[in-house]
Amino acid sequence: PRRILAPYRMAPYADEALLLAVRWARYLGAELYVLYVEEHGGWKAVDKDDVRARVERLLGEGDPLPVWLWRDGRPYEQIVAAAQAKACDLIVLAAHARGTLRDALIGTTAERVIRCSSVPVLAVPSQSAR
Repeated sequence: PRRILAPYRMAPYADEALLLAVRWARYLGAELYVLYVEEHGGWKAVDKDDVRARVERLLGEGDPLPVWLWRDGRPYEQIVAAAQAKACDLIVLAAHARGTLRDALIGTTAERVIRCSSVPVLAVPSQSAR
């Protein structure tokens, strides 16, 4: 992979997947894209500076600086679209099950990305999903 897409959400379970994407990018010398999707449907808007600051705290010295992508809409649709638009070779995302009826009926974001993406997906299970 030369281009890795790491969708990120301001949640602790997303940190592990982001760190894995960073390690892969560093090891492979790949370009790293970090995507944040502002989801429709009542989610509180976040400050882009807050997202950047949190990611920078996670990244260590010498880690590749990400290219930031900001999108609005349904997360799985925006993840698939961003991967195609940037010609990414790999998507690394957190697989987090909330245990809701919605997850059971239509699937989690990770499941929907896996079903819809033509790009290989590495889904990293969150601690609560194990």
